[in-house]
Amino acid sequence: MNSATFDLRVEGNRLGIDIQESAKWSGYFIPMVSLTQLQVGYYGDITERNIAKGLLSWWGDGRACSASGWFVVNDVTYVAGAITAIDLRFEQRCELSSTAALHAKLHWRSDNP
Repeated sequence: MNSATFDLRVEGNRLGIDIQESAKWSGYFIPMVSLTQLQVGYYGDITERNIAKGLLSWWGDGRACSASGWFVVNDVTYVAGAITAIDLRFEQRCELSSTAALHAKLHWRSDNP
């Protein structure tokens, strides 16, 4: 059985994620500039050229790109500024690539709420 390490952290309004198994993958999700933290909702039409709408990026295993896409926060819980639970899903497209879009979802709950 494989085991992976998972690190989730909040830095200001940015949610950062690192996953290490046979390869390391990292990503972040940032809401639109008017929000101080992620909230339930749809964050769409995200590009690195218009960061006012938010940002997302996912990279690893030697792969990275200039990304665009969207993400949806279905549920998020904070306690004293720390995320204790989150459900989100996203799509990331590499703007200068013909590869298919990356679709993923994250369901995470803290063991120590």
